[in-house]
Amino acid sequence: MASVPFVMRRMLKTCRSEERLPSDEEFKANKPAYKAALKAARDLAGEEPLDDIGEWAVEWTKETGELPTPERFRKQTRQFLTQRGIEIPEDSVLATP
Repeated sequence: MASVPFVMRRMLKTCRSEERLPSDEEFKANKPAYKAALKAARDLAGEEPLDDIGEWAVEWTKETGELPTPERFRKQTRQFLTQRGIEIPEDSVLATP
């Protein structure tokens, strides 16, 4: 199972793997939002969903050549959790805005 730091490293490695992909600066700008979403997911469901979230983020970045926006990242994280029957509390960073 993936951990929050592992998922973050995979995303950064993907950004660095090809020139057409986003820069380290863009990743660093979004890193706090990604990290907060991953930690919220881990707190709600353990580390199991982090594998799927990380895989989705890497594939999204490879396919689009862009990092997911923090909003898109939170939305996809919410979807992974709700598909597993996990309820998102209203005070969570993953709650629908």
